[in-house]
Amino acid sequence: MKLAHQGALLIVLIVLVGCTATVWKDTGLPGPWCSPDTRAHILYRTVNSIGMSNPQGEMALAEKLGVKKSEFVLHDELDKYFSKCTFINQWPTHGTINSIPAHESPFDLCMVSINPMVIVGVKRQNPEVSSLGPMDTWGSAFIGSSYLLDEVAIRTQLPYYPSANIVWFSPDIDYDLHQVDVSSGTASFAIGKNEKIVAVVEGGHLTILRK
Repeated sequence: MKLAHQGALLIVLIVLVGCTATVWKDTGLPGPWCSPDTRAHILYRTVNSIGMSNPQGEMALAEKLGVKKSEFVLHDELDKYFSKCTFINQWPTHGTINSIPAHESPFDLCMVSINPMVIVGVKRQNPEVSSLGPMDTWGSAFIGSSYLLDEVAIRTQLPYYPSANIVWFSPDIDYDLHQVDVSSGTASFAIGKNEKIVAVVEGGHLTILRK
């Protein structure tokens, strides 16, 4: 038992010595909703580990109580979700990522909320071109999944055009792809007992609120 305890301490020491990270800093980017009318903060830091030629960036979302969820956790949550839902199988595939078929979403996907995680999608006018434009012009953070070719933007305002097909799904609620009818200019759907997501058409944009 003593040897095992000493071995565990040695592993911890190696990890601490072999990995250094800068202090988390607020990016100032608009975060997703984490509760009614309250946004999460988007944080960033760099991590330098043994074997890395250059420091690697890491993003995380922090709720109002300061609890952080890193991009790696979010990536893992999406992977586990897509491995079980069926609607993604209707999206075309192009090659593989980590031996997993990579799907091309017909929607521009944006994560608008955490706890629960809610992703809203607006169908692209051109299936092969994002209405959000080039990723380096998004002005928002993003997360990925081994099941998707494109990244999921973290933002609460999406490009919109008349009669666009709007959908939403949530790894924290169910495995279905839900339709959203905004033909009247606004629509809402429940994400909890006393909470809802509200989608409002504002000219060429779809603004997402949490109430």
